[in-house]
Amino acid sequence: MIVVQSTQKLFDWRNQISQNSKIGFVPTMGGLHSGHLSLIKKCLLGSDLSVVSLFLNPKQFSETEDLKTYPSNFLEDLKTLKELNVDVVFAPLENEIYADDDYFSVVENKISLLLEGNSRPSFFPGVLTVVSKLFNIIRPHNAYFGKKDAQQLLLIKQLVRHMKYPINVVECDTVREEGGLAMSSRNNYLTKEDRSLAKIIYLSLLEAKKTLSSGEHRCVLIKNHVTSILKNEKKITLDYISIANVHTLEEFVDIVDDDALISIAVLVSGVRLIDNVFFKKQ
Repeated sequence: MIVVQSTQKLFDWRNQISQNSKIGFVPTMGGLHSGHLSLIKKCLLGSDLSVVSLFLNPKQFSETEDLKTYPSNFLEDLKTLKELNVDVVFAPLENEIYADDDYFSVVENKISLLLEGNSRPSFFPGVLTVVSKLFNIIRPHNAYFGKKDAQQLLLIKQLVRHMKYPINVVECDTVREEGGLAMSSRNNYLTKEDRSLAKIIYLSLLEAKKTLSSGEHRCVLIKNHVTSILKNEKKITLDYISIANVHTLEEFVDIVDDDALISIAVLVSGVRLIDNVFFKKQ
């Protein structure tokens, strides 16, 4: 396994790779957990050469968010990636990605303004900017992203399409803890009691999907059902519950009449968590 911190050295490595070799890429911010590992394993199976980035991207954190305390363990991550037989780890310093005079950003002006973008306005410009830079540096054939961050996944697919990147975006299923809590680096902030409590997030989404599948397609009733499940939990604060078109993320106003993404954002003892399920209209 090669560990590269310099952008130029990554360029040098990439330029000597045969055109016949298929490169797979998994971008991460470190603090690897089972969700990341599922992406990496899929990458290893579908690629001749694998690249994993470890870069805690400051541009996607607001001033009030947890950049300084975000869970990470660089040496442990390297050990894990070596055991998986990853070919290259790209772990750049911040000044390798963002120069002092770098005032560029990649902004999407529709989908990124909804859901997470409404709650965290600096988040998606930061994500799209760093992913664009990483794509330019690594030039992968396949890039692997999880469905757990469904809005991000949709935006990355749109980025690839509209910016003409010759990259195949591979969608990967959400990995869950026992009880259903979606794997996330921020789960490390939760106490054992909070983790047990947080399984209700996924259960409420399953109830919403079950309600839709049973033939009840009125949005207000479905959202009220989810809210009623969560409201008795004093440690849980609901940010939003959304039922949106899976292709555009436009909210269904009255009736769900197409494939839908049911997504939720909550705070569990102050820790912000997101999750989602997909509903396919018969």
